[in-house]
Amino acid sequence: MIRRWFRLPRAVRYDVMACVMACMVACCSPAVAARGDETRPAGGTHRLTPSTGSREPLDLDWLPDGSHLLVGRRWLLSVRDGRFTPWRCAPDSAMPHGDCAARDIAFSPDGARILVLDKASFAIAPRKGSPAVRIQIPSWIKSRSNPANGDLINLAFWLSANTIFVQQFDPATPFEPECGLFDARTRAWRRPRGGCLSSDFGHLFQVRPGPGGWLLLSSSSEGYHALGLVRYDPTTGQSDPGIPPLLLEAPGPINTRFARDGSRVDLISPCVLEGRKPPPCGDDEARSAWKLYSWPTTGGAISVLRSDLPPGSVLDPIGARFAWPEENGICIGDPRQTGTLCIPLPSDRYTSPR
Repeated sequence: MIRRWFRLPRAVRYDVMACVMACMVACCSPAVAARGDETRPAGGTHRLTPSTGSREPLDLDWLPDGSHLLVGRRWLLSVRDGRFTPWRCAPDSAMPHGDCAARDIAFSPDGARILVLDKASFAIAPRKGSPAVRIQIPSWIKSRSNPANGDLINLAFWLSANTIFVQQFDPATPFEPECGLFDARTRAWRRPRGGCLSSDFGHLFQVRPGPGGWLLLSSSSEGYHALGLVRYDPTTGQSDPGIPPLLLEAPGPINTRFARDGSRVDLISPCVLEGRKPPPCGDDEARSAWKLYSWPTTGGAISVLRSDLPPGSVLDPIGARFAWPEENGICIGDPRQTGTLCIPLPSDRYTSPR
């Protein structure tokens, strides 16, 4: 058994930035409660969105090959012909139709298969739905707080075209995770010789894989969030490239993607992400124009490239065009240029597909 014993979070190694932020808030503003409202959309796109109590806008996520958009977790939109196809995030009978927002969803690197994570299991299916294969996740950790292991948290993502990485932890001891690799061809589990992932904060809730072993780790603790860039190989383990994490207090929405050559991460957000201590970001900023940032994996600072994007914009896998939601449709193109294609939403936009 491979166990990652207690270790200091990565954020501590960067001038104790997380501690400084926590002390400033404790002295100068009301305490921030721990958030449990992160949404985790498909395809690796990353959002940290405070709950507003109102109807959420349609999430947009490009499939890895750029051929389709996943719209609101309800439809697949073909970019070539502009047709919507009803899509089910619940490809087997054990997963109800309307529970898409509560599940982690990710497409394989080639976009052909989908991974839908439930609490203690996951399903693998063709991207259009059934037939699905349901896989039970082993209980590698005996929960300290619940002998029945009901409190264990599992995180899963595609490490490669046929390998799914699963990390498991008990909320009572988040820095002591266990992990396993699932081979989608042989349906066999094995333990990674390189061990598990180590995030900046205790609750690792999303991993965005990129080319060349790059991973973008999203973690949280006591109302703070961190985006950390690391490299990982299942044989040699996690390596720290020395890039300070992006630490955020009360973050707003952030859409992320790796450049195809792994040279940078593109971040689209209405929030200010530059500097050592970005300010809090809330609902007012989310309704303003969004910005496109570039975060070099070579260690350079985050820089803003443009500040005129419509709210909810996402950049395609090639980096050639944007997609964004409009009042009654989805637009694809560049908001600066003419010739943008806007496609009306299906008439049953607020109903679950059957």
